[in-house]
Amino acid sequence: MSSSPDISQEVRELLGSSIAWLFWSREASSRFVLRAAHGFGNQNIETLQREWTGHADLLEQCLEAGKPLRAEARTSSADTTASAVELIAIPLSTENQTGVLELCFTSAEGAAQFLQSEQLNAINASGPRWLRQISAGSSPTSQPESPLLRELNRIRESTPAAECMQAYLDELIVLRAADRCSLVSRRGTTARILAVSGAASPSARSQVIRSLRSLAGALPAQHAGAPSQLSAADLTVHGLSAQSASVYVVQSGADVRRPELLLIAEHFQGESTSGTSEFERQFPLWQLVLAGAAGLRPARVAGRFWNWKSGLAAAAVVAIGFIPVPFTITASGELVPVERQNVYAPEQGLIRGEDLQLPPDGHVASGEVVLRITSPELQRRVSEVEGEIATVSEQIRSLRNTRSGLERTSNEERTVDLDVGIRLAELTARLAGFQAEKQLLNSRLESLEVRSPIEGEVLTWDASRILKDRPVERGQLLLTVGDPEGSWEGIVHIRDVDLQFARQNLAEEGSVHLSAAANAQLKWTGQSVQLAGVVETDPSGRASAPASIAVSDVDPDQVRPGMRIEARFDCGTAPLFFVLFRGPIETLRSYLWW
Repeated sequence: MSSSPDISQEVRELLGSSIAWLFWSREASSRFVLRAAHGFGNQNIETLQREWTGHADLLEQCLEAGKPLRAEARTSSADTTASAVELIAIPLSTENQTGVLELCFTSAEGAAQFLQSEQLNAINASGPRWLRQISAGSSPTSQPESPLLRELNRIRESTPAAECMQAYLDELIVLRAADRCSLVSRRGTTARILAVSGAASPSARSQVIRSLRSLAGALPAQHAGAPSQLSAADLTVHGLSAQSASVYVVQSGADVRRPELLLIAEHFQGESTSGTSEFERQFPLWQLVLAGAAGLRPARVAGRFWNWKSGLAAAAVVAIGFIPVPFTITASGELVPVERQNVYAPEQGLIRGEDLQLPPDGHVASGEVVLRITSPELQRRVSEVEGEIATVSEQIRSLRNTRSGLERTSNEERTVDLDVGIRLAELTARLAGFQAEKQLLNSRLESLEVRSPIEGEVLTWDASRILKDRPVERGQLLLTVGDPEGSWEGIVHIRDVDLQFARQNLAEEGSVHLSAAANAQLKWTGQSVQLAGVVETDPSGRASAPASIAVSDVDPDQVRPGMRIEARFDCGTAPLFFVLFRGPIETLRSYLWW
């Protein structure tokens, strides 16, 4: 029934004979063609193709979804009875072909169990190979590939490229072509063992490898055709214990650009059967496979990595590493006017939107009111002090009205109201205190009108949005006002690991190259660098020291206050290794106190 016996056999081995299935491939015309089937009696492919054509929609949906889809179908037999069938469509794809494996279950439980089984993963792994096998033929009735080619393809797909040659040689042992096989690359008398059966990583110090290399180097020039036969005596000279060996030419060395590839097949049980073995009949296929594996990724023999070429390359790398190259350090910061002052909140309060008086152009005069702060707490205290002053004043007036006009002493036989005098003195002192506090509160109220300390421009970016309807604390920074028409300076932060090199630059050069971070065309030369003597730590934990760099020739029309800049300190020259790997070197120095 199946037009592809190999696919049918593999799927039956994978799923068992109790599950019915259909294997579809989609042609370039988007038509689905039935390639193989199982479980439908003696019906041929053409009959099944016609009967199942209506499932093209399910197949198309499965390929579009890229995952297995489950559906329910109804089937009918000769006695007109209908039964439900559960269908599972599994998408399969390669680089240039797509297909679907459709499974039929007689119960929903069976379909559910299959979707949870490992068989689904096995189908996903083998499906692309089935599609490639189909694409190799011109029609559903094309002949399948040979079992040997199928096995070699399986080895190639499931084995890493670096291990393919050794896997192929192991397959030769399984097929009883020899007892030990070696693939040799040879140029003249210099031979290199690429792979040996049964040895995943052949070591150059191994006696067997050295013996095989000695044998390959001593062999005469080989020609394609019948293999060369070696006797036990020929092998013993090179320290090999095989009874006989056959040497096959896998790749001729006639082309100087390619080395000669030889396959040495050793036999430990007796004479070889050259000319009659199945292996020699299939040798053209083995030639292609072994030559392709050797050309794709030649195997390296352990222990042969270091040679004079490697040593020369390492010496060149070390020499290049000590070549002196320009050494610079960089620091980022901002460009600001030298004449600038910060404006802080004099009291705790609220800045209402209508109390902001920032000019649209940002230019302010010295002493100009820029904003007002509303302080309910301060106003409440002013009201309380005014009430206290009124109360004490009324008490003083009352005492003075009730006090007698004369104070008499004892000698003059006059009476003195000492209590009233003391009380009056206390109230007078309290009144003076409240008046002094009111004067202080009035000055604080006046300070709620925040004025510009200098003539210039508001440097704070989008100050209106930042301050509008915002509560502020006493001492909080509100604005920065500067004069952009005057001198400019760059404030940069130098990393703590770069401080020693920055000081070296200041001692030798004294100048710093500056450029705008957003426009590399804007460049300046900075002088008179002042480096802070303390190291600060930012919120991210990075330590740096601020530095002030005087900048000349700044055009106010091309820059704006707060523009990000990059500073470059030229620190002379240093070895290339140090410039590239300064971080690890400095870390090593810190551990070794060097």
